[in-house]
Amino acid sequence: MKKIRFLSLAAMASAVLVFVGLPAHALVTEEIAPGQAVEIGAGHVDVGPVVQEGKLRFMARDDTGTKPLWRAFDQTVLRVNDGALQTVPAAKEYAFLGETQGTQAHVIEQNQRSGVLWLGWNTMAPSLLGTNTRGVTYTLSGLQGPGDMTVFLQSGTFGEPSVLWTSTKRSEQPVWVDANTHTHANWVFTKPGVYLVRMQLAATLPDGRVLRDSQVMRFAIGDGASAEEALRARFLETAHFAPGEGGVGMAAGSGQIAEGGPAGNVAPGQDVPEGSGTQGAEAGAVDGGAAGGAGLDVANGTPDTAALGTPANPAHAGGIFISTQTLVVVAIVVLALGLSGFGLWRWQANRRAIAAARQQIFQEENRTEGPTTL
Repeated sequence: MKKIRFLSLAAMASAVLVFVGLPAHALVTEEIAPGQAVEIGAGHVDVGPVVQEGKLRFMARDDTGTKPLWRAFDQTVLRVNDGALQTVPAAKEYAFLGETQGTQAHVIEQNQRSGVLWLGWNTMAPSLLGTNTRGVTYTLSGLQGPGDMTVFLQSGTFGEPSVLWTSTKRSEQPVWVDANTHTHANWVFTKPGVYLVRMQLAATLPDGRVLRDSQVMRFAIGDGASAEEALRARFLETAHFAPGEGGVGMAAGSGQIAEGGPAGNVAPGQDVPEGSGTQGAEAGAVDGGAAGGAGLDVANGTPDTAALGTPANPAHAGGIFISTQTLVVVAIVVLALGLSGFGLWRWQANRRAIAAARQQIFQEENRTEGPTTL
């Protein structure tokens, strides 16, 4: 018989919000950790964006303690211990791992293993969902370390691997992730030592503004790697990758690559692929609203008065005449728009509430002893 898990009051409250129509982030909060250096070597951690005072912050969501905390990367070392050592398969479908095939490497698996770091990413922070962005682009833009890092997804035992990021390319690699997504993948590090991994995030808001942040993730790979060295290390400009050749997309909640081909060249400072993996060049100013400036945009100067025509009833010439039928149509349209807006508001509230409840349940099922203070 399966053991029944009871939800905490916080999780139950988040679920109830689905029915009362309140946004989940009205009750659910996630704290930012104090500026204390820590090392995390086991348990669940996601990397992802939060929004503070209108700015995007790329951080690590630490679920290893009694409550989730968002931690800054300059104060966080992610330890991949020797318990993660595995022999890389020599099968042809893993040829993208190159000379590592048949040798041992440190691997953070897509599925959780006891005593080993379980690293994923999510776009489920209430503060992010509150912006109504469609999603976030994660771009691997640089790496320095003694070896290479490759991140790939694999569906089931017999599914073909799908490479998301690999430092062997030495070019920027954007991956679009839908909002409200939580994903885990396989992270392969070919050699032990300290790795600094630069990741850039970008999220486009409904009004056209683009929020961005770029941070360096700090890894200590192997039991012999120094966490203190990882904290002190500085990312070198020479470790930056060249502009990439496109990206892939990831559907919400699926953990799978979305269909769609390359998105074209993505130069630094440009927006990156959205939706199913493709999107044209961004129009409008970054962090400055829509293009065209303030005020109304009159494309053709003065209105075309000739198109107004002559009143059908001469008795109303020179004035404005609105028939009863027109009033009824207008009333129906206004009512329909109001109902549509209310439905959209309820849908957004439900989405946030479900995300909050899922996060609460997931956190309770993956408790560990917490990070080690450095």
